[in-house]
Amino acid sequence: MQFSTLIILTSSYVLQVAIAHHCTVGSFPVQANFITERYLGRWYEIKWFSDYYVPTDVLFQDYTNVFTLQSDGNISISTTGRDPTAGHGCFHYHSTLIPTDTTAKFKYDYMDKGQLTDYWIVSTDYVNYAVAYVCFEENADGTCGKAKSWILSRHSNLADDKLAEAYPLIEQLCLNTTLFLTTHHTNGCSADPSSVVG
Repeated sequence: MQFSTLIILTSSYVLQVAIAHHCTVGSFPVQANFITERYLGRWYEIKWFSDYYVPTDVLFQDYTNVFTLQSDGNISISTTGRDPTAGHGCFHYHSTLIPTDTTAKFKYDYMDKGQLTDYWIVSTDYVNYAVAYVCFEENADGTCGKAKSWILSRHSNLADDKLAEAYPLIEQLCLNTTLFLTTHHTNGCSADPSSVVG
């Protein structure tokens, strides 16, 4: 009885180690032969996930990101969206991606506050969809404690077959696709932070 219990416990431990290794941030795939210039331009947020966001009935809408290559080689991200809790007003802020030695991996300066974290382009076909991933806080075992991920589209919607291509990529990041929230696009927002559209 004790021997069989030991086998079960050992098997459980081996499985946990295997899962932990599979879910280490360093083992996650990124886009091979990533071409920055093809990624530039406007992307619409279609679905998103955040470890530190508690879902409510009120979600941001009309979320878009415009990626622009700067003269210093960094990429600026101009983000706009609509906040239903603030009279459906639009907001606008900037962030920066700093290239690394791996073309699909960047350092992410969220809202240009000087606090860098990893930002990875997991996959993209450049013309339809992209999957991006950020780990804001890595655990001691290499897994991610606070992650954020996006499914993006070149248009304000994404065809079901392209969404189906993105889901297996999400699962490779050890994220649950059912926990991803949908971003609705209705009226759009300008780059003026004080503007109210619609």
